[in-house]
Formats: sequence, C-alpha cells, structure tokens
Amino acid sequence: KKCSLLVDTGADISIFKKGLINPNQIYYPSNKCLIKGISSHTNNSLGTTTTTLVFNDDISISHTFHIVDDKLSFEADGILGLDFLAQFRAHLDYDAWIMTLQTSNGPLEIPIESGPDKNFLIIPPRCEIMRALHLTAYNTQDLVIEQQEVSPGVFTAASIISSEQPVVRILNTTSKVAKIPIENISFQPLNNFNIYSVSNIERTHKIQEKVDLSNTPEFAKEQLTS
Repeated sequence: KKCSLLVDTGADISIFKKGLINPNQIYYPSNKCLIKGISSHTNNSLGTTTTTLVFNDDISISHTFHIVDDKLSFEADGILGLDFLAQFRAHLDYDAWIMTLQTSNGPLEIPIESGPDKNFLIIPPRCEIMRALHLTAYNTQDLVIEQQEVSPGVFTAASIISSEQPVVRILNTTSKVAKIPIENISFQPLNNFNIYSVSNIERTHKIQEKVDLSNTPEFAKEQLTS
C-alpha cells in the first residue's frame, strides 16, 4: 500500500498507524512506550513491528516501528523519527528538497513532497507529479483548473478536481526544485460552468464526421463507420 510519512527530527522513535500494518504481521505488544507531543494527550503505542518500506518503486529497507492507533491525529500514515534517520544516516537537503538515505545498495534519494508550510507545493526538478491541494475555502465544491504556467517552466494540467480529494497534476520542466505558492494556481468552482451530457452515439458520429477516410481501404472504412 502507498503511504505518506512525516520526517520529524524532533521525534525519538518512528511510528506507523495500525491500519496499514498487515493483520498477520508479527508484532510485539510488550514493547510499548508512552508517546508525547503528537496531540495534547499522552498516548501508548500498541507495540512494535519490523516492516519493509519500498521507495522509488524498487529500493526496500526495513525498520522497526512503534504501532499507534489510527485515531492518533497527524496528517500522515507514519513518522520517521531520529532512530530511522540515524540508522540510515539521513541527509536532508533543504535547497533541493531531497532526503538521502544510505542503504546497502548505495545512496537513496527521496523527493520531499511538502514542507511544514501548507500554502506551498514542492515540485522536484524535471518531473510530472501529482500533488494534493489544501483548499479549506473550497472543501465542499468540485473545481476546474485550467492549463497554466504557475511559475517559469512549471505548468498545471487542465483538469476537474474533486472536493473530496483535490489533486492537481504539475509538470516541472526546469532543473531546479520549484516551490509554488498555492495562490498562484487559478481555479474556479465547477458550478460556474454549464455541463452538457453527450451520448456515446452522438460523440461517435461527430468524430466520424471529422475523420478523412478518402485514402482508407474499403474494408477498413466499413469497420470505422459501423
């Protein structure tokens, strides 16, 4: 399963919410500890388990995490604390927004998706990527985002985004990390537009009218127009 992880240099331990742990996975309920600082209350972990994380689709590393209840409130599935960062000799590059881990297969570079400032999007260089938007003012409306250049060399794709999961596709054509203010992205509520329903048959006929079949063999014409 895909998950999001917070990097917290102020946390002594690494934690994972139990909802993403395989129910059949071995864990040790006797290895509990008190967790402070995440919420206003002190919480007990449910134990520990050693699990494998896969980064960049092909590099696997294992680490022991404390398991916590899914109700514990923080905006991620887990936290990478000092124990993890020390084990893999993590280096955080705040200019390039990349975390580098030292693994048995060599250095592993992981793009950092966002920083503590929710008003900005962090886009790695030379990539096309999806990013979640924090749009509290529009959290009940679907939105339309037009194709636009939000920063020199950085573009958004034209799309309709859901109020339940507002995600935008962004292309960074530059060789540098782009830090994009969300206010730079123009969008409008979907209900500002007239929405028309077109049947598949009508759409097919319109496409056929625009296709030049003059040089198409007869047997192919029949297949294309039937």
